[in-house]
Amino acid sequence: MPTNNKNPMFQNNNVLLGLNMALGIGLFSFAGHWVDEKRGTSPWGILGGMFVGLCYAGYELWKFIQQMNKH
Repeated sequence: MPTNNKNPMFQNNNVLLGLNMALGIGLFSFAGHWVDEKRGTSPWGILGGMFVGLCYAGYELWKFIQQMNKH
């Protein structure tokens, strides 16, 4: 797949992909930590949050790949 690094749309999508992945993993992990603190379920809440965050990051990556294949 050829990439055009001079295309501003391509560069913006790369930044947004990384931001979405990092925020997704971070926010779901934080939510899992919060659940652990409130319910005393350590480490299962944070592990569950990380798993959900990683699934979300994978979904965002899949959407990015699908969008790049259309161009």
